[in-house]
Amino acid sequence: MIIAGADPDGSYGVQLWLSKKLKAKVQGEIPHSPRLLQVSTVIQNTTVHFLVPHAPHEAAEAGVKNIFWDLLHRVVLDLRRSSPEAHVILLGDFNAQIGSIHCEYIGGNLCEEENDNGSRFRLFLQSFALTALNTFFAEAGNTWTGSRGHCHRLDYIVTDPSLLETCNRCWVEKGIDLATGLRKDHSVVAASINIAQTSPCQCFVSEQPRLKLSRQAMRDPDCIYGFQQQLMATQPPSANEQVDAYHSRLVHDLQAAAQTYFGYIDAYPSKEWISSATWSILRWVSPFCRAVHALRKSRRLYLQKFAFLAWIGSKTQCTSSVSNTTCYEHVSCVVGFECCAKHHWRTEAWYMFVFEWAQRTSKHMVRHDRNCYHEQLAHEAQTAADSNDSRRTYAIVKRLAGRTPKSLKGVFLKDGTVAKSDHERKLRWQEHFADLFDANVVDSVDNLKTSSICPVSDHDFRPTLMDIHKAIRKLPSDKGLGPDLLSAELLKTAGSVFEHRYHDLLLRIIDDEYAPMQWRGGRLVDLWKSKGSPLDCAMSRGLLISDHMSKPFSALLKDGLEDAYSKLLPQEQFGCTAGGGTDFANHLTRSFIDYCKLQNLSMFVLFLDLEKAFDYTIREFLIGLPQGCLLEPESYLQSLGLDDDVAKELAREVRHFGSLLEQLGVDPKVAALVNSLHSNSWFRYSDLPTVIVARKGGRQGCKLGAIIFNMVYARALLMLRDQLRERGVLLVLRFKPCGPIWQDDSSTQDAHVEQEIVEATYVDDEALFLSASSPSLLDKAIDVLFDCLLQCFKRFSLKINWAPGKSEAMLAYRGKHAVKHREARRRDDGKLWVKLPDHANTPYLTVTRSFKHVGGFVSTDGSHNADASHRVKRAMAAYAPIASSVFGSPHFAVTHQRKFANSLVFSRLFYNVHLWSNLTGRPLQMLEGVYARVVRAIGGCRRFSGGGDTDYQVRVALEFPSVECLLSRRRLVYASRLLRRQPASLIALLQQTSGHQRMPWTRLLLDNMYLLWRLNPERLGTLPDPTSEPNPWIVVMRDYPTGWKQLVSTMCFYDSSRQSAAALTSLPLQPSLPMHSCEVCGVCFRTVRALNSHRRRKHNIRDQIRCFVDESGICPVCETMLHTRLRVIRHIKRAKGSNMCHATIVQGQIPRLACDRIEHLDAIDTKSRREAHQMFFSHPRANLPARRHR
Repeated sequence: MIIAGADPDGSYGVQLWLSKKLKAKVQGEIPHSPRLLQVSTVIQNTTVHFLVPHAPHEAAEAGVKNIFWDLLHRVVLDLRRSSPEAHVILLGDFNAQIGSIHCEYIGGNLCEEENDNGSRFRLFLQSFALTALNTFFAEAGNTWTGSRGHCHRLDYIVTDPSLLETCNRCWVEKGIDLATGLRKDHSVVAASINIAQTSPCQCFVSEQPRLKLSRQAMRDPDCIYGFQQQLMATQPPSANEQVDAYHSRLVHDLQAAAQTYFGYIDAYPSKEWISSATWSILRWVSPFCRAVHALRKSRRLYLQKFAFLAWIGSKTQCTSSVSNTTCYEHVSCVVGFECCAKHHWRTEAWYMFVFEWAQRTSKHMVRHDRNCYHEQLAHEAQTAADSNDSRRTYAIVKRLAGRTPKSLKGVFLKDGTVAKSDHERKLRWQEHFADLFDANVVDSVDNLKTSSICPVSDHDFRPTLMDIHKAIRKLPSDKGLGPDLLSAELLKTAGSVFEHRYHDLLLRIIDDEYAPMQWRGGRLVDLWKSKGSPLDCAMSRGLLISDHMSKPFSALLKDGLEDAYSKLLPQEQFGCTAGGGTDFANHLTRSFIDYCKLQNLSMFVLFLDLEKAFDYTIREFLIGLPQGCLLEPESYLQSLGLDDDVAKELAREVRHFGSLLEQLGVDPKVAALVNSLHSNSWFRYSDLPTVIVARKGGRQGCKLGAIIFNMVYARALLMLRDQLRERGVLLVLRFKPCGPIWQDDSSTQDAHVEQEIVEATYVDDEALFLSASSPSLLDKAIDVLFDCLLQCFKRFSLKINWAPGKSEAMLAYRGKHAVKHREARRRDDGKLWVKLPDHANTPYLTVTRSFKHVGGFVSTDGSHNADASHRVKRAMAAYAPIASSVFGSPHFAVTHQRKFANSLVFSRLFYNVHLWSNLTGRPLQMLEGVYARVVRAIGGCRRFSGGGDTDYQVRVALEFPSVECLLSRRRLVYASRLLRRQPASLIALLQQTSGHQRMPWTRLLLDNMYLLWRLNPERLGTLPDPTSEPNPWIVVMRDYPTGWKQLVSTMCFYDSSRQSAAALTSLPLQPSLPMHSCEVCGVCFRTVRALNSHRRRKHNIRDQIRCFVDESGICPVCETMLHTRLRVIRHIKRAKGSNMCHATIVQGQIPRLACDRIEHLDAIDTKSRREAHQMFFSHPRANLPARRHR
């Protein structure tokens, strides 16, 4: 919608609404005046200029009319001169009546007496050879209704004569009511025009029309019954019909029946949340409004006729020349008109009564439906938050905010230029994905069909109707449509009729071991990764949108692979596994860092990022050679990029033992169908007629894509583990598998199980762990790790992206000679690097202090500042779009606002925060700031509103617990899940102790358990102390998760340790404490540092030491190299003993710098401090050690 705003008095103003179906590219908008708007667009590579005028009315002054018509003449003249080939379309209210004077550009429909505006309008048409389109069609009648019921044609569609020839129809749309009151005003004028495409570079049209279905109709029992009956009446398949033909006919039958009974019509409300009961009343509001309009119009006619006849009767005397019959007829007509007028009055009153009743009743029902919709949406948001479904929560935030993200239409070509047309953009994406998948582009999939040479006869894979029913019911709703345009909701609506047809199709597929070609591919869409340039193809990933009809088949195959999948995967793989999650992987990494710090061990954590992990996967390691492969096995595998020895070994393995799926005990029929489904897999980008045929890669978006990648990746990781074990660089811990997490020294005596701590993996996000008792042993272990890693990953054609920010490492030396080993890895720029082997594609690996791993930042020193900042940004990104539409809207109840806050904002704010090993200081302050902001918005007491309530008072009034209470709840619930899942590596780390000191997170958990024990004496009073007798607690937490979660939810407190500490520091100073007073204002402080900060901030009094230190980083007294000016200033102020640097400067032995130079250096230092604060440091960190310059 493009608007030319009203004038300063609020009058006039015009608008242009462009439908997205036109795919119009707006080139520019020019509001010439409040009465004239110009919009230049490109539709199907044809330039079209839209003008929206609003002419002055007939009674306006001549000067006002002249200004408008002169402006319109100038604008059209400029358009004709600048782009003579472009089309010009005017859509507006010209307030002109035409037709009485003949003109070739005006049709003969509805001729009226030409007025002054009509004359100006006719001359305008003749000047530019434009046609008034609606004057050539009989359906285009009057467009305006006056207050007295009189009608005229004042609105026109003006086009070039060439568009008149392509216009199919022009009419006045009576179904759209533009009236804001009971009186009718203007009506909508519509026209159907075909604009020919002038450019030879045109986009290909999709083979199938878009199947637009009504969701309300899909919930109508009558429509569902008719849909199923029509589907049942279709011709059954023949016995010798091929699988592809049967599938195509089933899709056609579904589409035809759906279009017949679920086709989009106006009999249902546009808002899906309006119930059928509300719509049964609401749908009559507009018809009754129109009926009142019609009755008033006809009643006015009867009253006019009645008044006219009454006036004639009063003027005509009954003389001898007038017969009695004539008088009787005249009186009868008068009485008849009077009766008709009275009847219309009564009918209008009844209609008005029903109209007001419908409005009043539907208003309350709509409000109730809206509340139910908000309740349902809040439940969906909470469910998505509990399952960590970020895509669903983002969709809900977008729906509540009412914002539609703009699609990116541009893309960089290979030469670096931007694509100039939509067709060129699509070809570039197709070229990119073809290179990415090492694939070929073919014209059709008809030549890609494969067949099984020897189908398996002895198998147990026979899905029943109940299995198919369950698989269809589990299909997720509101997902993208595949090439067949059939939604999951439609398949569920088809019921048992479709399930029988689908079962018959599956039996044919199983017998032939042939997956339909339509199920082997789908639409490929690009998804920007939110980093880098969105125009760069490398910064986007490809997602497969396959047919929903293929997903029950994939789900059945996935069930057949489940046993082998769980058997092959290591315990440390937490992605795409039952009971896994990012929290286990993140917690395992944090616990390893805490363990090394607790035991004073040197540690090395390597975070790996694979290049196009899903796209470069060699699936032949899992499924064997593709179905119908005519090449020699070694030659085919070498063509995929495998080394000669690896290709020969894999070919020999498949030849003698079968595929890995068969070796793991998968049903041979399931293995053959998985192979067929991935043989000649194809993708189609957008509506291009050509397709991409991929030979490798596990497709993102496919149900089996993550499983195939995980199983291939598991082989590489297991081989890496074996080699590291042989080289003796693994960390091995003893633990008690079924024991408590809060282990102590006495309970570790009978711990006899050993566990290797190697990695934490979530699908393709990998973290490898090394630890050693000395820095020298750690350096040797690092070299061993890289040698084994590169060797194993090369064997399985897994490529590591060593670029900074992709793959990085965290390194901490502890013990003797730790500084020496750390400085040996420091480069000239002050950064730490790890040298990689020669056969890696980069010489060095970046060493970082913090890294984002599986959704959260982990740090070498255990700090949570970076993670807290990330959590705040994510929470505010969800809160800002809905701050006014949800938390500031009166339509949302407080209960709904609380639910949306918990599910959409707090779920992001506290995501995996319960895994932190400490919760104090700056991170807690950042979390509490966002939490208090949302709570205050719900309570209507924002900080800027002027209220004096503290955050504690607001939380107590609204019954919102403190942040520490919420995190304690999450920690206790997570502990219950941890005991049920029993990840061995994580349990082993959490049970470790150092003397009598437990792991930091374990101490927090134990404190929360004691707090819960004290707050619930009536429920937990019978349980013993969790430290001395943990088994009863383990039984409650592990075996009764629902009851434990309900019990934990009762724990509530509003206090905050940070705010309590702040309150203590705000108390007045005691006389016994040392005090440092300001010489300017007399305020006292406990420390000199606080006093100096006060003097600098309040009085701009700064330390004079900085006036004697330059930018060289060398102390001017002792000539110690400290590398930065701030470190030199800090060194001089803290110098003691024989150095006496501070005393030397105070005595005036060092010359003072110039004032302008001091200001310049102060500005540089201020920038350095700001950057350090953004990284959550109190001052810039030192990268190089100090050394004597002389």
